[in-house]
Amino acid sequence: MHLRARSIFAGMLLAAVAGCSSLPIGAGPATPVLDPLKDDLSKLLIAYDLPDTLEAVPGASTLTVGVTAPSGTRNVAAQLVPADFDDVAGALPDPADGRFYVLFGFTTTDQTALGKLQGFARAQPPGSARLSVDLAPGLCFNESIDPASVRVTVLVATKGGGPLIPLIANTPLATLIAQSPGASLAACSGHSG
Repeated sequence: MHLRARSIFAGMLLAAVAGCSSLPIGAGPATPVLDPLKDDLSKLLIAYDLPDTLEAVPGASTLTVGVTAPSGTRNVAAQLVPADFDDVAGALPDPADGRFYVLFGFTTTDQTALGKLQGFARAQPPGSARLSVDLAPGLCFNESIDPASVRVTVLVATKGGGPLIPLIANTPLATLIAQSPGASLAACSGHSG
């Protein structure tokens, strides 16, 4: 099942928003958090902070990054793959009681594609390109839940440390489902771990 939560780079800061939107890149100063033109987006790590009642479905989560510029539009739909927790050692706080983390990165192929996409964005005149990010987490539930009371957080980290950046911050599951036409929440089947 895919729950769509769309996020954008707000100026140079990665921040969560509902709906589909994008903002110009390269038009202002970089923030100390994340610079989408200079920081290597292919090395980002994505951490789902989930309650024990939810699971990430293997192979079902994607991060789509798009660049729209006067010279054209390019998109990369990267499948999220399990990543090593050593890559963010010390950056993730201990999960709250009844919660756990699932950490994702990108395949080598998707890392290369993200690097090329970033190169395309860098080649545009300052302020002329728009970058959009669409996170589609694949989730399921392993016991009966109330989607209005279950909350989900998704964090982004860079390899080697730095602050965690929320893509989705403590958002009710029902809200995520409502923001995704056609989305549904199904029981886990055969991939409980």
